Amino acid sequence: MGDFFKSLAELNEKMGVMIEKWQELKEEGRRLYRENQELKRENQELKKVIKGGDPGDGKSFLPGLRNLLELYQEGYHICPVEFGERRNGDCLFCLEFLKGTYEERDSVG
Repeated sequence: MGDFFKSLAELNEKMGVMIEKWQELKEEGRRLYRENQELKRENQELKKVIKGGDPGDGKSFLPGLRNLLELYQEGYHICPVEFGERRNGDCLFCLEFLKGTYEERDSVG
């Protein structure tokens, strides 16, 4: 009879651990859901910003172009090859990328 009560106590303890783990998983699921909703909202806002200007007016390029120039002047790569990495001196890829961006802006505007 002692084994029976011992088994019940062990089962009760295991169920308590399982319930605790279940609560942790539920909370993690809620946290991930909230994070996902926030990321979706941010994504929508970024899409609005990107689509914000009329491509035909040339103005939609200006903020992004200014940001790229600022990054380059601060000593960072803006080319797709090394984007965001610190650079030593001028980078031909970055300069060509800027040149192409200017040419694209001029052809649209």
